[in-house]
Amino acid sequence: MNRLLLAALAFAGITMAQQAPAGWKVMKSEKGTCQINVPNDWTFDTAPLSALDPKKLFTAMILHEVDAKMDPEAYRLAAYHPIKIFENTSKRLILEDRVNSFGPMPPRRKMVGQIPQSTKGVCQAMVIFKAGGSEELAKQIVQTVSTSR
Repeated sequence: MNRLLLAALAFAGITMAQQAPAGWKVMKSEKGTCQINVPNDWTFDTAPLSALDPKKLFTAMILHEVDAKMDPEAYRLAAYHPIKIFENTSKRLILEDRVNSFGPMPPRRKMVGQIPQSTKGVCQAMVIFKAGGSEELAKQIVQTVSTSR
C-alpha cells in the first residue's frame, strides 16, 4: 500500500509541474533527481549548480533536499520566512521568501517552488532576482519544478 502511495505522489509531482515555454532548457539537480526549466539564453554554472541570465539579474537553482527523518509536510513552511504565498497544497508550494543579506548588498528577492520527491525528500527550486528582474519570470521558472523525467 505504501509503494502505491509513493508512486501516486511521484506522479502527482510530475503532473503538477507547469509546462515550460518552447525553447527553454532543462537544469537538473546534482544527482539528477529533480529539475526545472530556464530560458534558453541562460548559462549554467557549477559552483553551486545554478543558471544565470545574460543580464545577471536572475540566479536559478534546483536542489534535492534529502533527510531520512524528514517529513516533507512538516518541512514545507518551516524552512521559510514567506513574504507572499502563491500556492500551498500537498502537491506544491510556491512562495516569495526573504533573502538573507550580509553586508551592503543590492535589494534582492527570492521565489521558491517545492514539490515532494518522495517520503525522503523534496525537489526545491529557487530563483533569486535583483531590481529590474520580473517577478512573473521568477515565478514561471519555479513553477516548472518537477522530478526528473
